Amino acid sequence: MQLQYKIELEAEGLVDGVGCPLPVAERYKLLMERRKRWRYLAWWQATTFPAPASCQAYELVDGVFASSRSMTLGASRQISFTRLPAPSEPARTTEREDLGVPIRDFAIDPSQDLVALVVDGVPE
Repeated sequence: MQLQYKIELEAEGLVDGVGCPLPVAERYKLLMERRKRWRYLAWWQATTFPAPASCQAYELVDGVFASSRSMTLGASRQISFTRLPAPSEPARTTEREDLGVPIRDFAIDPSQDLVALVVDGVPE
């Protein structure tokens, strides 16, 4: 069972978690269920959360959806971050109404708690 589990993990491009208390047979069963849900798009749970109707820029990285709101003239000064829901946690949203600079684009790296902004013009 251990060998089959490792083969199937590799086939999915995954690695075994460290310190998982579940026996190998249970982890194998969960892996096969995950594969089936992805193949048939049969999610065990669907959750919706609000997102801006129009956004100038957006990113989806490492379970975080970030978006800057579209402005009719010029760049946005607003940005929101939504940590996508997990089985053990609901979605969480953080919004910043005024960053103090007009932004055209941005990039995020949640693993480093990092946001890089591309500003419109020179900040004052």
